[in-house]
Amino acid sequence: MKAIIISLFSILILSQITIAQNCTPDSVFINSGSTGINPDPAVSPNLPDGTVGIPYSTTISFLVPADTLIDLSSIVGFPVPPVTCDINYLSITTPMLLPTGLVALCEPAICQVPGDSNGCVIISGTPTADGTTPTLFTGMLNIYIPASVPIIGGTNIDLPVPYSPFSITILLSTVGIVDTEESASVYPNPFCDELTIDLPGNIDNEVIISIYSEDAKLIQSRTHLSGNKSISMSLSHLENGLYFIVVKNSEAIVITREIIKE
Repeated sequence: MKAIIISLFSILILSQITIAQNCTPDSVFINSGSTGINPDPAVSPNLPDGTVGIPYSTTISFLVPADTLIDLSSIVGFPVPPVTCDINYLSITTPMLLPTGLVALCEPAICQVPGDSNGCVIISGTPTADGTTPTLFTGMLNIYIPASVPIIGGTNIDLPVPYSPFSITILLSTVGIVDTEESASVYPNPFCDELTIDLPGNIDNEVIISIYSEDAKLIQSRTHLSGNKSISMSLSHLENGLYFIVVKNSEAIVITREIIKE
């Protein structure tokens, strides 16, 4: 019986790992019936801007068709009519060059999107420096050549997929960051259900408190009149893990912190 319980527990853990995803493709693009990459860097080369010290997240979606019409003349060495080839998968190489503080992760995690399927790459993190960074994705399409094609028929080959580069611009906060350990605090950290935020004494106007997930997705946001310098937040609904809290007003980013829910 003990062995059975352990096995069932192992299956449950593996199921949870399988369900977890790095990102979700854009549903509007997927349902549009279009194929390729979205946003298309040839049309929209600028990914959303970010700000130093503020969690950032953007997703690039890929929709791979089941097959495609390809002219193989340059590969076989003489003219042949275009032929429809089955697509096994699109292999995506995530960009090596990203703004500092950001990373790129694929879904599926191995960065291979099967034919007649979709996938995505999420770029997320907290930028630490300003500037504009060219961000290039490369792709390799693995296709099956029909047996009717001379010389290479009945084989799988890789074909490079050229993409134009994106760019990501990270801006300096126009209002700066005034957070110091002496003037502002967030506690307890780690926390269980309640989190307390003590604002600096020089903050006298309205503040916006935002909670972000580890992959920089906005979880919740609320406005607080800073006449009360100590703010209590109930976060019992959050799952255990790492989060970011950002408190800002019209004049400054007051607090940026990593917080851990246990």
